Amino acid sequence: MMKGLYYIGRSLREVGGTLDSFGMGLSRTSKEAITKSTTSVPIASRVPKVEKSTYVAPNASIIGSSVIGPNSAIWYGAVIRGDEHTIKMGEKVSIGDRSCISTIREGMRQDGFPTNIGNGVNVGAGTVICGATLEDNCIVEDGCTIEPGAVIGSGAKVGLGSFVESGTHVKSGQYWEGHPAHYVRDLTQEEISKEHALRDFFLALAQKHTRTEPSTSHAL
Repeated sequence: MMKGLYYIGRSLREVGGTLDSFGMGLSRTSKEAITKSTTSVPIASRVPKVEKSTYVAPNASIIGSSVIGPNSAIWYGAVIRGDEHTIKMGEKVSIGDRSCISTIREGMRQDGFPTNIGNGVNVGAGTVICGATLEDNCIVEDGCTIEPGAVIGSGAKVGLGSFVESGTHVKSGQYWEGHPAHYVRDLTQEEISKEHALRDFFLALAQKHTRTEPSTSHAL
């Protein structure tokens, strides 16, 4: 009896598959393959490492030699690409939507440029950072480009859409903007406090996303 039901079930599945293919042919659609998650992408022996308390959006990608500290947030569509060199981030770092953090092996130095991001750094949406150093509590607003060898000092800020050239050193507590970026003025304590509050807002928001999407926030 059970054997007969097994063969009937298998036959029905085969018929269903045939009808599905026939229906797609009539409607001129194709079967979509389910792609493998790219949240964590090892390269050879280089495997991303992310603290459990850090939120990683389900469509963000963390690749190769990337180390991300605790209580941070990697937002939607962001790419952390440690394929050519190492990327290190401290704690309480927020990387905005669609931003790309990468490195370069070749450059002005023979060993290339890793990317180092300190504690409490806030990177806005759509920003590109390659082989640069961002010191503690600095701010890089939306749409910026930071070239290899640039250093953004602690508590400094780079304004919206700015382009920071290779080798530029933005000193601590300064505000730079432009294309190429240039010194504008020193930040006031009130401005610094507001920027830290904004960063903390994004980090708190990340915890809400972690609670609502428990299956997509990864400790890699």
